[in-house]
Formats: sequence, C-alpha cells, structure tokens
Amino acid sequence: MCRSNLLKALHELTDSGALVVLPVGSDEFIKHIADEVIYLGKSYNIAELKNFNTAFFGEDWVH
Repeated sequence: MCRSNLLKALHELTDSGALVVLPVGSDEFIKHIADEVIYLGKSYNIAELKNFNTAFFGEDWVH
C-alpha cells in the first residue's frame, strides 16, 4: 500500500511539471519508476550537478 501511495504522489508531482529528487539506498525499486537515475559518489560536486541540471532543464528548474 505504501508503494502504491508513493507512486500516486510521484505521478501527481511529475504530471504537474515537478522535478522529484528521491534519495534511495538501492536502485532495485527506483529504476522501475524513475525517468532518470543519477548516481552520486561520496565526493560529488554540487556546483557541477547544478550546472548540468540548469543546462538540461533550463534556468527555472529550482524553485
């Protein structure tokens, strides 16, 4: 039931144009529902990730 409610919430958010960031410990569940999976290492560069997302989604991707 929890999975069902999570999927409904994710669909409502993405249907309204939201970018959903969902941190998970394993990709077994998320790889079946995500449009894109971004793997972050322990030393990822947040500025580089922000620049990548701005280039991909445009200037208004963060609200």
